[in-house]
Amino acid sequence: MTLRAMTYNLKNASDDDFPPWEGRRPLIAELIERHRPHIFGTQEGHYRQIRAVAGDPSPAYEWIGIGRHGGSRSEFNAIVFDPCVAEPIEWDNFWLSETPDAVGSKTPAWDHDVVRMATWARFAVTLDGVRRELVWLNTHLDHRSEIARRRGAALIVERLSEVDGPVVISGDFNTGPDSPVLQVFADAGYADTFTVSRTPPPQTGTCLDGTDSFADTDSASAGKKIDFLLVGGGIEVVSVAVDAGKVDGRGPSDHAAVLAELDLPGRPARAASAAITR
Repeated sequence: MTLRAMTYNLKNASDDDFPPWEGRRPLIAELIERHRPHIFGTQEGHYRQIRAVAGDPSPAYEWIGIGRHGGSRSEFNAIVFDPCVAEPIEWDNFWLSETPDAVGSKTPAWDHDVVRMATWARFAVTLDGVRRELVWLNTHLDHRSEIARRRGAALIVERLSEVDGPVVISGDFNTGPDSPVLQVFADAGYADTFTVSRTPPPQTGTCLDGTDSFADTDSASAGKKIDFLLVGGGIEVVSVAVDAGKVDGRGPSDHAAVLAELDLPGRPARAASAAITR
């Protein structure tokens, strides 16, 4: 049995130029129910959105994470999981800045105006009766600054450097597969699921334009693949897919979901440690 993984930028619920969340919510619920991922990372979701996304399917999911400004404030990089498959052993957050343990921090020298962060969890994943360990990190890199994206990626790699075992990194990277940001991850041993899948990947982007979503998207990003599932630590990728959740030609977000089926190495789960948060 493979692990069904997904990353999905939900589109936040406070954009006045975007249709109300309650109208988009059932379409996202349908997308999740259609694929029933075991673990997935979300970006941009507000507290009420994350609660809805986790609670709409039956049986319901559980989730971990906090808002970018602490508590339930602002956008989340929540990790949502099926408790029948994945049990969190430990989890935490850090901010993409020079003071990563300071809630809501950012670094002006990184040339970013928006607070960015990462949420991670160490899971015990049980598939076919075998209990395996997996570290999952979810993030949303800066939308404007290449410097901030590279520095954020380097910090994530540094924080994961002491992890010995399988890792999934999910997120909206706001940049394409050929960017220096992806090279930062590649140099650390993390591969894009699209490049190492056993089956051919779809030839499609993940950032939708105005014909594919409920609102226009920055023309510089429209049509590009900017949402990623990266793998490391011996994970093998069986297949990958992209689903925009379209109804009548339009999807419920300005991003499509990226999905992958993953084979995890057969390593038993171990006790909690503090390898990621230092």
